[in-house]
This record gives sequence, C-alpha cells and structure tokens, in this order.
Amino acid sequence: MDVAELCMGCMEPRGAGDTCEHCGYREGTEPDSPLHLHPRTELHGQYLIGKVLGHGGFGITYLGWDLNLARKIAIKEYLPSGVAVRTGANSEVIPFSGDSRKDFEYGLERYLDEARTVARFQTHPSVVSVLNFFRANGTAYLVMEYLEGTTFERYLDSHGGKTTVDTILTIMAPVLEALGSVHQQGILHRDISPDNIYITRKWQIKVLDFGAARYALGQKSRNLSVILKEGYAPVEQYHSKGNQGPWTDVYACGATIYRALTGKIPPASLDRMQGDDLRPPGEMGVEIAPQQERAILKALAVQPDARFHSMREFHDTLTGVTLMPVDEPAVEARPARRMEPSSERIVLAGEQSAVAEKREGSSRETPRTRTPQKAPAPKWLWAAAAGMLIAFTGVAGYRQWDDNRKQIEAQKQREMAKARFEEEMKQQEALRQETERRRLEREKEEALLKQQQEALDQKQRELAERESQIEQQRLRAQQQKAPAQPAQGQTQPRQNGNPYEQLNNNLRLRQQQMQQQLQQQLQQQAPRPQQQQFAPPTPTYDDLMRQAYGFSRARNYQASIQASQAAVRVNPNRPEAYANIGWVALYGSGDLSTAMANYRESLRRGGTVWFRVYHDHLNMTFQQRCSGDLGIARDHVEFAAQDHAHNFRIPKSEIREIQGNRIPFRPVSGDFHVKSTDGRNFNFISATNAKPVRDMILQLAGTR
Repeated sequence: MDVAELCMGCMEPRGAGDTCEHCGYREGTEPDSPLHLHPRTELHGQYLIGKVLGHGGFGITYLGWDLNLARKIAIKEYLPSGVAVRTGANSEVIPFSGDSRKDFEYGLERYLDEARTVARFQTHPSVVSVLNFFRANGTAYLVMEYLEGTTFERYLDSHGGKTTVDTILTIMAPVLEALGSVHQQGILHRDISPDNIYITRKWQIKVLDFGAARYALGQKSRNLSVILKEGYAPVEQYHSKGNQGPWTDVYACGATIYRALTGKIPPASLDRMQGDDLRPPGEMGVEIAPQQERAILKALAVQPDARFHSMREFHDTLTGVTLMPVDEPAVEARPARRMEPSSERIVLAGEQSAVAEKREGSSRETPRTRTPQKAPAPKWLWAAAAGMLIAFTGVAGYRQWDDNRKQIEAQKQREMAKARFEEEMKQQEALRQETERRRLEREKEEALLKQQQEALDQKQRELAERESQIEQQRLRAQQQKAPAQPAQGQTQPRQNGNPYEQLNNNLRLRQQQMQQQLQQQLQQQAPRPQQQQFAPPTPTYDDLMRQAYGFSRARNYQASIQASQAAVRVNPNRPEAYANIGWVALYGSGDLSTAMANYRESLRRGGTVWFRVYHDHLNMTFQQRCSGDLGIARDHVEFAAQDHAHNFRIPKSEIREIQGNRIPFRPVSGDFHVKSTDGRNFNFISATNAKPVRDMILQLAGTR
C-alpha cells in the first residue's frame, strides 16, 4: 500500500482528492494544539503518526501505522502537562528548569518501568498489549494494539446510564482478573473508571491507560501530580504519601460497578469521611443478591482496612466462585475404634498370662483363650448414619446442580449480551456511515452553493462594470454632440423662433435610443431577476428559512439575515428566524447585543437557541474534549456533539443548576457546567468569546 494514499484520520486508503471517503478527514489538517505532533511524522524509522485520539494529563495518544507490518496501532507519548513543553522546530520535548526537570526524568523512568512490566502481559486477553517502547524526541513512546469498539462509559450511556448485574459481571470479571495478575507484579492502575474499560467488537474486555499508573516503589514520595476522578478515587489517593495498594484499585472497581448498577457515581470519598450517605443499590431499586451487594459496599469502604485487600478476594466474593464462610450443620462423631484393638490386645495379654500360670500348675490342661464379645451398635445409629449420608449426598448434588444451572444461565446471559452488543455496534456503524454520507452530501451542496454565489457575484461585478462603461460612453457622446457656435456672418435656420430646437430634439432622441439599447443589454446579460435568489414570487416562511440556513452554511451572512428578516415579516410569531439572526450576529459579525436581543425573542416564542461549545471529558482541563452545539430552550437543555457519543437532553424539571465554575486556579476561564438532579455534571466552554458568551448563556438559561 502506498503510504501517501493513507488517511491520517482512519489509516484507510483516502481515495481521490484531499478529503477521505471513509471518515471525512482532510489531508494537511493542522493539529489542534502546538503540543501535538504533526500528522505523517515518522518515529523510530518504523511508525507513522496520525490524528490525536486523546490528550490526558500524562501524555498524548495518537492513531498510528506500522510501516513494517502494515497495520493500525496506537502510539502513546509521555508528555506530562505542566512539566514539559514541545518545541516547534524539531518536535523535541523539553522539561522546564529546576524541579520540573527532576520530576520529568523521574516520571520518564517510571513510565518505561511500567512499559516493561505491562509488556509481560502482552498475551493476557484483558490487558491492552504493549507491542514496543522506545525513546525519541527527548521523551518516550509506547506502541500498543489498536482497538475497535467502545468504552464501558459509552456503552452505559447508550443503555440509559446503567445495566443489569449479569452484564456487569460479564464485563467486570475479566477486569478484576487482569488487575489481580498485574498487582502481583507490583503495578497499580490508580485510574479505573468506565472510560478506561474497553469493549471490542468481538466482545473482548480490555483494561486501558496503564500509562496513567505509577510503578510501586514502597512509600517513596511522588513529585508528579496524580489525576483523580471524583467518585472513583479513594481517600488515600488524595495524599502524596497515602498507603496505596491493591485495595486502591478495589475501591475504583467497586465505584465503577456501583455507577453501572445505579446510574449514579458514588459521592467523593473525602465527602464521605465527614458523613457517609452512600445508598446501597438495593434501596435504589436495583435487583441484586445480598451477597453481591455486601461485596460492593465492602469494596467501597472509606477506610482502606475495611476493604478487600486483594482483587482476587473481591472477584471471588462478587462472582460467587468461593462464597463467604457459612455455618455448616454439625456431624455427630463416630465411636473411636482405634482404642478397641489396644483393649483387645491387653485382654489377650492377661489371658495368656493366666494360661501360662495354669500350664505351670497343670501341664495336662489344654490352654483355652476367649475373644471378648463387643456390644453390637444400636440399629438407630446405623439408620441415622445412613440418613445423614443420604442428606449430605442430596445437598452436594443439589449444590452441584444449582452451580451448573447458574453457570448455564450466566453463559446464556453473556451470549445474549454479546449478541446485543454486536447488533448495537452494527447499528452504530450503519448510523455512522449514514451520518458521514449526509455530511459529505451537505458539504457538496455547500460547495456548490458557494460556487453559485461566487458566480453570481462575479456576474454582478461584470454588469456593474459594463454599466459604468456605457455611462462613460454616453457622457462622451453628449460632449461630442454639443452644438457648435455659428460662424460670423452666417445665419442659423429658424423654427418656431429657436435655432437650436432641432439639434436638441435629435440629441434627446439619440439618448433615448442609447438608454433602450442599454436596458436590452442588461436584460440579456443578467441570469435572472435579483428577486429570485430568495424565493418564488410568493415565498413561504419555511422557504425563506431554508434559504437563510443555506446562506449561513455558505458564510453569506448578509443574505442569510435578509432572508430571516423576510421570514419575520411573513410570520413574526415563529421563533426560527430570530434564532438564526442571533446565530449569524454572534458567529458572523460578533455582534453580541444583536444576538442577545434576537435570542430572547426566539425563546419568548418557544424556540431553541444554539451556541458553539466544547464539552470537557477530563477534570475541567479541556485537554480531552469534543465539540458540538449547546441548545437552550424554555423547557429543556440539550447538547448535540459532533461525535454523537456525548449527546444529552435534560428537561427543565430535572436541571439542578447551570452556573459558571468556581474552582480557584482552574486552567481555563469562561467555563460553566450543567448539573442534573440525578448527579450528572457536564462542563462546557464557549468556542469563541468564552466569558461574554458564557454570561449570555447563563442569562438566557436562568442561573439555577
């Protein structure tokens, strides 16, 4: 395969042109951040860098291509935020001076240590495979297998935010087993959450993001900061010298299971230290066995000593492989028979001594020995023993049958869950393809509309230039036709007492002829009357709005406003035209006052107003984010993401608050959040004019 034909957005053949036919990625697209490597950068003489898949606090993950094996890969670059920066000249990563340089080098060594350790699990079915790791550009890179599928978090979002116990065990059991194996090598993950658990299209469960973990070095203090996810991180992770161990990942796994069962993230561990208000899943309507509920609550214990101390113990208790100790019925002890042979030997020894004495007294008497007769066991004892044997056999058989039944039922549930997942993946792929097809068609329509608009503008310029030339010709003709002064001694003919009347009449007639010719030329050269660019002779409101939206997509904002104003004149009570005028004023000309006035009019008439925003995926740093449109209406708030994976719609009755973020020293400004009554929280920032647009959104939404 020719590498030049590869799309850096999906690593598939791009096809004709600069835009990929599969994913729509345009060749030559610049990175979103100066910290990102440029697409088509070559590393280690073997790997080609593509687009950015994710940017976290410890590094950047790229889509890559293995030039030797001709396959997709994922490449993770060590670049901790706030510690190092990339130079634009040669892509070198340079740490800041002082303590930052020491922190960078310390973290880099731990990064490579973890890579070496995790690489041992390359064949483990539930750990993402590390294929290679190397140093370059002043930092280090991990080459990992590329996975196609979805995260556990997106899977839950597509199923209403939660799922059943059987599905959770199907997904989490491999995760617990994998973490138990990793813990034996001294590695802690420290970042388990639904977005770090991956479900492939073949229903394989993979644990992601070991690059965010730390190599276990006893109680050594860390200088690098740790990314914490509120609700999933236990209390010991909030302290630089906290006593961390396998129980740390046990808490995060318990929080992940709790969120998948109830649809709610557990309260922050620090808040629970003041007053623990964690509700058991059973009280929230979840159908779960008491044994499993106790296991989850024990894993979520605030104090580390109260949790499971190993992932294996948590796994066995949760899945029921080895149950907690139970009181078995006492078995009646059988008579001790070992003393009987000894007693028998003693009796025999006494009898033999008596016989010997008799032999000494009378050698003619024949010695006789007697075996002592043991008392027979009572019949009821034999019946009780038989009954107990039958009872134990029955109980063992029932347990075996019940275990087999549960295993068969669990296998059926896993197969059903796998079938549902595969069907959903097919539907999502079909939806993605349909969305991509519509996007390409829309771009073609916009490009055609733009070409038509440019051609119309060119025609108008040509007509204006032609009109100017004709006007100049007319002026020159008037100057040339000016009446000459009569020569001295000559007389001019007289008509009705005016000698110039005939010349003036001829000049006016000539001017009228030239004007008629000019009008005929303009009518022949003009493609259509100018009024037809908006609508038919009697346009409807919907016709005008379709034209307004088309002009907006073509960035002909003046024509879009004119069409919207015409729609307002047709029907001033509908909200769409006001919303479009506000959108064009905000993102076309930056006129916030006009945008605010028209947005208010749209909301007053029951419409929805839209804002371009970024949705944060990681601790309000906006380093992992998606773009989309935030819609504000009187009865709801909604978000339409470009990746279609983070869409939501919250009714007004379920909105707890819409406010600006108040966290001091936060890395971005102008950010705000939308929080629902069920605990979900979404952080946003405006794509342009962050603070002014943020204030506009809060005013229109009403600060709650």
